[in-house]
Amino acid sequence: MKKLVSVTAIVAAIVSTSAFAQTSSAAFSGVDLGLGINQSSNTVKAGLSVVDVGGGSLDGVGKTSTNGVIAANYFFPLSPNWLLGIGGTYTLGNQKAGDANINGSSGMGASGSLRYKNAWSIPVTIGYALDQRVMLYGKISYNAMKGEASGSFDDGSTVSSGSVSENFRGWGYGVGTRVNLSKCVFIDGSVEQIDYRSKSFSVGGGDVLSIKPTSLSGKIVVGYRF
Repeated sequence: MKKLVSVTAIVAAIVSTSAFAQTSSAAFSGVDLGLGINQSSNTVKAGLSVVDVGGGSLDGVGKTSTNGVIAANYFFPLSPNWLLGIGGTYTLGNQKAGDANINGSSGMGASGSLRYKNAWSIPVTIGYALDQRVMLYGKISYNAMKGEASGSFDDGSTVSSGSVSENFRGWGYGVGTRVNLSKCVFIDGSVEQIDYRSKSFSVGGGDVLSIKPTSLSGKIVVGYRF
């Protein structure tokens, strides 16, 4: 009796796997790797407190950057149409973020700029396969990057400059579409909003810089499913 139950369970698993392989979700399951372009609109909300000059802020002013991106994912089917995926992305190069200028009394002032580098993310994706060619998905992601701030201070007679860097962490959410061009090759397009936690740090001489970056990005990736 036990042998019969075991054989029945094995046969059921084989039949289930075989049937699953013919579903829409199976056309997107497995490991994939892709290269693409990331277009980001980066906004920084910054506050700068400068000794003997005063404070200033930069809100809603940002820069647009275009960078290469590497993306990898693993999708496994939850049902004939639904999939769950986890992956990773890495954005190549530096991204411009924003600039600030503060004018003080007696000819004194300060200016600074911010850029991002080493940006990476870990997305978790829920996908719905319309058929074996098209999948729609939503995602949440954990994001990290290094922000580098550089600036100068003019005390009315001399100009000094310096730079600082800080690691930022935050969460993103977005939607996208994946289209299979063949059994293994696909094209993927997505948009995502990323909100990083704010950071405050000293830039020397008692001056304090506070930064809260956000990013709205769009990605186009061409990939290969193994």
